Amino acid sequence: MGLSIELNKGYVSPLGASVLADGVNFAVYAPLAKQLYVCLFDSSGHTEVLKLAMKNNEGGIWSLHIAPLAVGTLYGYRAEGEYQPKKGLFFNSQKLLIDPYAKDLFGEFTWSERHYGQMPIGTLSTVNNAIDIPKSRVAQLLPYQGQKPAHSWAKTVIYECHVKGATARHPGIPAQLQGTYLGLSHPCFIEHLHSLGITTLELLPVHSFISEQFLTAKGLQNYWGG
Repeated sequence: MGLSIELNKGYVSPLGASVLADGVNFAVYAPLAKQLYVCLFDSSGHTEVLKLAMKNNEGGIWSLHIAPLAVGTLYGYRAEGEYQPKKGLFFNSQKLLIDPYAKDLFGEFTWSERHYGQMPIGTLSTVNNAIDIPKSRVAQLLPYQGQKPAHSWAKTVIYECHVKGATARHPGIPAQLQGTYLGLSHPCFIEHLHSLGITTLELLPVHSFISEQFLTAKGLQNYWGG
């Protein structure tokens, strides 16, 4: 990653990392923070190569425009502020934060004591957790290229379902596809939807997730995550 970059205050909207013609704009809502940083990582996600201070704006939004910066760049946020657990304030700049508006993530989450805000209990942890947390990745979404729905809104019948639960035990779907996205598109499941008069499938929230530590220790994962 080249180090010859230009920094500007940037824009407060949209939130997240936005690819522009002249660079990438970062914006994050953190009204109680004293300082926010964009931290850039190498392509492996293991080495933090730059820590750049963001600019505070009205409304509690922090922003920074970086130019040039490539699509695919790995990053995270660090936040400085008060550490007063009794008031619900747990700011700790040693803990790398995932962008809540990230369009893509790189790497896996690993449960470890590095994530603990207090270590030991009652003492602010000074351990960097970056090695065990996924990095946000700068991504540029393509314009929607799909077709318009085949049914008018007045004739639309929506069926909301959970990706895993919808087909996890469906006897007509191959075992390797049960509980997956491909399972939803299997002709057997589509026929089932048609038999109910369903025109539109709406999925419960679809996003990356982290299973609770006690589940991970048992080799399990959170059902609602997937």
